[in-house]
Amino acid sequence: MYGGLRLWAKEEIRVIALKPITGRELLGVIYRGKYWFDGILRVRLRRLRGAYAVAEAIKMSKYYDELRAVMLDHELSWIDIHLVNDIIGLPVLKMDVQGHIEECVGVRYEDAQRIVKRLTFQDVPEPLRVARVLALSLRLMGMRIT
Repeated sequence: MYGGLRLWAKEEIRVIALKPITGRELLGVIYRGKYWFDGILRVRLRRLRGAYAVAEAIKMSKYYDELRAVMLDHELSWIDIHLVNDIIGLPVLKMDVQGHIEECVGVRYEDAQRIVKRLTFQDVPEPLRVARVLALSLRLMGMRIT
């Protein structure tokens, strides 16, 4: 348990996985469990440092009240996950290239592993896999989310 919540108890835990599209934009993919794609979130890094921009975008999203964790792609290793956790009060998991937990804050490592297991079909957690696919597609098309 963390903060009175049983984070791993529900199959449909809602998480956001963040992946860079460009150097100044991130794509957030919101998933409920490993089956349900709930939406996307655009994070602009123009005025605020990375951790503040991520935290502000998440807190202002319509999904914030239902989110239970944040996953950051390995390309976002420069974002201070401790600061994000302090601001939004949610566990933050930094994932490596293979989709494994590199570091986590706000939740015990064992509980973070349970969360990731609930979100994974094969190797990479589904929210992170979809964020990677969409971000790459947007990059290749030279598009930005408007």
